[in-house]
Amino acid sequence: MRRFVFVLSMLLLTFDFTPNGLADSVRFKNGDVLTGKVMSLDKGKLVFKHSSLGSVTITVADISAINAETDMQIKLKDAEARVGRLVVQDDVMAFVANDGARVAATSDQLDTIATLESLSQNAAAGQQKFSGDVLIGISDIRGNSEISSVFLRGEAKLSEVMAGGNPDPLKMKADYGHSKEKGELSSRRGLGQLRYDNEIWNKTSLFFVEKVSFDEFRSLDLRAEEQIGLARKLIVQPKYGASADFGLTRIDSFFENAPNQGEFGLVLGAHVHWNIIGSLAFTQDFTFRPTFEDFSDYLLDSETGLATKLSTNWKVKLLYQTFYDNDPPASVESSDRNLILSFGHSF
Repeated sequence: MRRFVFVLSMLLLTFDFTPNGLADSVRFKNGDVLTGKVMSLDKGKLVFKHSSLGSVTITVADISAINAETDMQIKLKDAEARVGRLVVQDDVMAFVANDGARVAATSDQLDTIATLESLSQNAAAGQQKFSGDVLIGISDIRGNSEISSVFLRGEAKLSEVMAGGNPDPLKMKADYGHSKEKGELSSRRGLGQLRYDNEIWNKTSLFFVEKVSFDEFRSLDLRAEEQIGLARKLIVQPKYGASADFGLTRIDSFFENAPNQGEFGLVLGAHVHWNIIGSLAFTQDFTFRPTFEDFSDYLLDSETGLATKLSTNWKVKLLYQTFYDNDPPASVESSDRNLILSFGHSF
């Protein structure tokens, strides 16, 4: 009787009795294939749903490859969790993220797998919907001021899970800095930015940016800016990537001691990231905004970053910012440079 049950189990494992909607498969190191649906993976155990056997738990060490036909949140060891699929081609397994990044992976590199349905249910029940960083540090400003100041930054983005697998759909950023002289608050600088991306075809999205800033170091009471355009991922690789923006912008600037300005123009942007080694990462963001009235009248912002993790949730980050206005108001220098050393907590 036990032999009969063993043979029947092997037959169920070998042949496909799976109904529509259960299209994932697990290939074992002994050559057997089990077809069904991946439910989860954690702590070296894969939970797999089979049409006849029900939910079975499989030790990852016994698996040679997994083929997953639906989007899931997959985390490889020493990497961030991403939404994508596991595919097997020519007997080689690879993780393919929704943004097109592809990296070869073995079963022992898999850390966790979760379905989007389960993550969405957890989010609806009050689990985390956003991820990001909170940074605090010291900045050294050169240009209109020669002074050091406190620096604060908060960054957050909506999770891919809550956006149905769309990578980085909503990003928010807020910066604040101030300096003191003789114990009195002398100057402040702040920025709030929201960016929304909606993918309209492969690697191309429609973006909208709303940005509000003030800068007492440059006698700028307030600057409000709206941007709309197209963003294109130019390079998508596991360790590095590059993208570009092209669109229209409206900039309204209000100065303390100069006439206010309101201008339409173009916005050209470039964004680069590179995971150099381990947790050490390099980023570069560049934005060029010429006006329609005079293309020689433009604003240019640049931020270079170098960051590394101190632990799972803590990091240290070095930033170098440049703000350039080729036609500034009278008595205001055209360029400000800001070197920032900060420590941050990721959530």
